[in-house]
Amino acid sequence: MKYSLNENWINDATITELPNGATLLSEDEWNNRYALPEGVTPPSPNYSQLRRKEYPSIQDQLDTLYHGGIDAWKAEIKTVKDKYPKPS
Repeated sequence: MKYSLNENWINDATITELPNGATLLSEDEWNNRYALPEGVTPPSPNYSQLRRKEYPSIQDQLDTLYHGGIDAWKAEIKTVKDKYPKPS
């Protein structure tokens, strides 16, 4: 079977076997296998993990630098840093 690159391959319910022979787990299988024990809560993300999700992509940051200059880039980054401050 020949596989082609598809950005949405993980969401394609018809694909269950990957080219390397590994199989994808259904959501129920994943939850049954890797669920946290009852009463255990996952740790909350720290400030750097939260920031990482909020920062613009590198491409967008470079675009801001090119079109808006360093001050525009700093302002964009500062909004994220202010939203998730580093603990003292």
